Amino acid sequence: MVARAGLIEQLRAGIAEREERLAGQERRVEELAAEVDRLRRAGSRNSGNPSLPPSSDGVLPGRVGPNRAERRAAGGGKKKRGKQPGRTGGRWLGGRTRTPGRGAFSGRGV
Repeated sequence: MVARAGLIEQLRAGIAEREERLAGQERRVEELAAEVDRLRRAGSRNSGNPSLPPSSDGVLPGRVGPNRAERRAAGGGKKKRGKQPGRTGGRWLGGRTRTPGRGAFSGRGV
């Protein structure tokens, strides 16, 4: 009977250990399911989805994006006006040329 009681205790301890492990695994499965949901939402919220503007990139539901002052301070947003660097000219002279009679439509064969 003593051997049988010891065996029963071992079995009960094994069952309790397995129940603890199972509870831990269930918690982990719930955590991973929540992580998958979060990643799916994050992956679907970009401007590759035509129903969303590019300004919504990086903003997850429940979070606000950076305000305008922060974006300006980051150095983005405004590009320099005018022509691209490295080319001559860059302003419209109202049909006039810089040197009279030397333009494209001056009437002379240039």
